[in-house]
Amino acid sequence: MKIARFLNRFFPVLFIWIKTIYLISTRPEARYLFKKMKKEKFEFIDIGSFHGVYAQLAIISKNTKDILCIEANPNNIIYLKEIFLNNRYIKVINCIYSNKRSQNQFFIPPIEKNQYGIYSHGLGSAIGGRFKNEKMISLDSRSIEQLVYELRGKTSHLIIKVDIEGSEDEFVEDIISLKLPYGLVTLLIEITNRKSKEILNCLETNGFVKVFAGDAYENTRDYIFEKKYN
Repeated sequence: MKIARFLNRFFPVLFIWIKTIYLISTRPEARYLFKKMKKEKFEFIDIGSFHGVYAQLAIISKNTKDILCIEANPNNIIYLKEIFLNNRYIKVINCIYSNKRSQNQFFIPPIEKNQYGIYSHGLGSAIGGRFKNEKMISLDSRSIEQLVYELRGKTSHLIIKVDIEGSEDEFVEDIISLKLPYGLVTLLIEITNRKSKEILNCLETNGFVKVFAGDAYENTRDYIFEKKYN
């Protein structure tokens, strides 16, 4: 752990590469998605980017030049901007996911030092009440419609990763109502167990085909869906 703390503090770019390799080696959904990334050109939206491991995965594939990292926690934004400072293909946006056009309240947990030397718990909440001593800030929001417009559909394949701590139902409501300007959309989404049946049914009845279900982790599970557009 001392080595991990040292790398994260003094060599953050190297450390994100190590974490990305570890992700591929330990998470089957990451391996599945990486194989998709290697096949053809794509654009990537990382909603709930945290420390940018999936964005780094997209970079390693060498098949994209258009990556949006969406992250609400400003502590994580500092980290993302540091590791992606010199990468002109990645845009880091400090906002929450919402289709509401006004500013939204976001609760930041207290900063902590974990085993990797990262001084942020990483979790936040648009609802609040998770941690003691958390503080509230106001953030702008982005919807999937706005994010897609920002990319402008330069390729025929869009890959989206969604990890937004219990707000995934709002994302799903949005994406099923849109006609996206892509031939294929691949969606990796983390779903909390208490919402899984409803969300899975909503996606599958609106043309999204489940192609992968990851192992259960705590109270969540990762799923990968695909939808073809004419």
